[in-house]
Amino acid sequence: MSETQNCSPLNLPSLSRRQWIASGALLATGTALTAKAIHSWSSSKESQATTQPTPTKVTQPEPEPEVILPPQPPLSYEEFLASFDLRHIQPLEVINPHHGFCKGISNTLPPCELWSKMPATLFVADEIRERLSRPLKLIT
Repeated sequence: MSETQNCSPLNLPSLSRRQWIASGALLATGTALTAKAIHSWSSSKESQATTQPTPTKVTQPEPEPEVILPPQPPLSYEEFLASFDLRHIQPLEVINPHHGFCKGISNTLPPCELWSKMPATLFVADEIRERLSRPLKLIT
C-alpha cells in the first residue's frame, strides 16, 4: 500500500514528469515572446526619438458640391396603387370605376388627401381574394 505523497510545500498537486516539462516549455515560450515584444517596442521608441518628425500638413477634405435634384412630380394615382405590389388587384381595376357619370353625377379620382385611406382597404380586399381563391366582383 504505497501512497504517493504530495511533497509540495504549498500543498500543490504534484506534476508528472511530462506535465512538468510541458509547463516549463510553455513558460519559456511566454518569456521569450515577452522579451521579444519588449525589445521591439523599446527599439521602435528609440528610432522614433532619433528621427525628427516631419511636420504634417493637415488638410481638410474638400466639401462635395451639393447636388440639387429637380423636384419630383407627384405620383399619379395609378403609380400610387401599383406601389403596393398587390397580388390580385391591378391599379386599373380600382381606377376604371371612377370614370363616367352615374345619375348625372360625375365620378372622379379621389383627391390626394384621401389616398392614405386606400391602402388598408386594398390590402384587405387582396387578402380576401387570396384566401377565397375567387375573383372579387365589381360593386359600384
